[in-house]
Amino acid sequence: MNSSPERGDSRMIRTNNLLIAAVLVGAPVYGQSETSRHVHEKGSIAFDARYHEPQQIVVKTVERAERTDDSRSRDLDAVRSVVGSRTIRPLFAGLETQLVALETRIASRIAAGELAEAGPDLRRYSVVETSSVADTRAMLDALNRLDSVELAYPRELPTPPPGDVPPLTPSFVASQGYRGVAPAGFDVFAGASVAGSRGDGVTVLDIEWSWRYEHEDLGKLRANSLVGPKDNGSYADHGVSVIGELAGDDDAWGISGMTPEVTVRVASDYPFGQTYSVARAIVTGLPVLKKGDVMLLEAQTYTPLGLGPTEWNQADFDAIVNATKAGVIVVEAGGNGGVNLDSPSLNGRFDLTKYDSGALIVGASDSSNLSRAGFSVYGSRIDANGWGSTIVSSGYGDLFDPTKDGKQDYTSSFGGTSGASPMVTSTVAMLLAAARAQLSATDADKFVDHKLLRSLLRQYGTAMNANQGISLRPDWTKLLVAAKLVRGLELLDAPTIGKSMRLRITADFTPTPRDAWLLMFAPKLANVAVPGMTAPCNRLLLDLATLVPAVAGVFTSGNSATQTIVVPNDKSLEYASFYWQAVTLDTTANKACLTSAAQTRLRM
Repeated sequence: MNSSPERGDSRMIRTNNLLIAAVLVGAPVYGQSETSRHVHEKGSIAFDARYHEPQQIVVKTVERAERTDDSRSRDLDAVRSVVGSRTIRPLFAGLETQLVALETRIASRIAAGELAEAGPDLRRYSVVETSSVADTRAMLDALNRLDSVELAYPRELPTPPPGDVPPLTPSFVASQGYRGVAPAGFDVFAGASVAGSRGDGVTVLDIEWSWRYEHEDLGKLRANSLVGPKDNGSYADHGVSVIGELAGDDDAWGISGMTPEVTVRVASDYPFGQTYSVARAIVTGLPVLKKGDVMLLEAQTYTPLGLGPTEWNQADFDAIVNATKAGVIVVEAGGNGGVNLDSPSLNGRFDLTKYDSGALIVGASDSSNLSRAGFSVYGSRIDANGWGSTIVSSGYGDLFDPTKDGKQDYTSSFGGTSGASPMVTSTVAMLLAAARAQLSATDADKFVDHKLLRSLLRQYGTAMNANQGISLRPDWTKLLVAAKLVRGLELLDAPTIGKSMRLRITADFTPTPRDAWLLMFAPKLANVAVPGMTAPCNRLLLDLATLVPAVAGVFTSGNSATQTIVVPNDKSLEYASFYWQAVTLDTTANKACLTSAAQTRLRM
């Protein structure tokens, strides 16, 4: 047994947690997920043939306290009086059942005291079909003069997303530099070694154009992953690359996703034979997401300054607000137009001190460098960044594509804010899943808060060079420690069959040689409160029926002890997972404390 402390004293690290701990422990549940709505000024969005449908207008009637069909119909009558014989239809036609479910879900959160008010009324959105560009311009002017109309604007054009079978596929994991340690990478190993943080129990819904459902390394992406209507088949490689980053199979070939245990669902914002709408895709996909799940918006749209966040579109902004109020965490690609989101030309749309859709918006760095990719949006609204180029993932085939059938292709050149956003999405899913696995239900629920997650992302990561405007690159080690999801037990080495690995046990008190520790493991997790012990020391995270005491010892030097474990040289153990937890005993205070849990997934 090796009990000497290694890699420094962790007390300094724990000191940095005070601010976040105060938020986690002291903040009331009420109001945690509140948003601040922004509405474009009437007439501020002029028709532009480069960016807008020539013969479609989106109309939103004013918000009313009375959310009834009669109230909506009265306001729509004024719209019909101006529209005349032109076709007018609900923007969310065919999604009435989903809207009812969404409204009921938000109402239940209001009744429980979790929210102060409902989101924007999505039933007040309509689409008007015009006869020509001239008619579109005239109708925009006429509709925006109505008191019953909150906003009329030209409908956005479809915008492209920003970004093993024989023969044997080699492993490209070593080339996935974004999985590596900071500052270049996200330090995914730190997440993979914390129980729960591979994404267990969290569903991620990806919204974009299309995907392919038979890739050898994407077992989580199959035809039944699709929610709603069939996708149109365009930009399918893009979807395959996104899912590869998120949830690629953790096996011996190809790539590995950052959170391989998440459940993957997808919804198309440009379904086959239908019109393009991110807002409709959000409403379509929400029913498969529970509170604490994650939605990724792989979309961008034209702003007056170029391609930027899709929430520039009013319907998309309002749909995101409703998703946030339903308890879903939304991650949004920033867009590839190099737009300064703080520009006065955008009328304060992205001023977070005034308006907040709830989305976490992602910028892109120049690969692993600490500088902004030239195409990335930037500004104070950006919450985090990921790599924007040279991303190794599934899809496209420029790295490996022996069969030419889309089932075995890999790339080393994926990028854009599309490539950056899955990295941040996995970061969010990692935190949510680890909290569920390690904490009480009440404490884990506090992480379902876009403002808390935004605060963590903006404080605990790798800083970019000065004046880049894309926030931090998330550092999973810093995030897990700051969120107190790593507490008292750390895995120091990758667990490899036939080799040794080390775990470090750290006391939350100043130990003497009389004070002891016990290291335990089990093949399954549990999460139960131990009577007579106080939080956070009171969660037994190992399955009691299969728990095995591994080794005990005393603190001979300092407040930590490092224990070496020899992994049996048994190839049948490959991909087996074991979970570890320690208990420390302060004999002076007569107090025991259970640590957080670590996960070891054995590899050759």
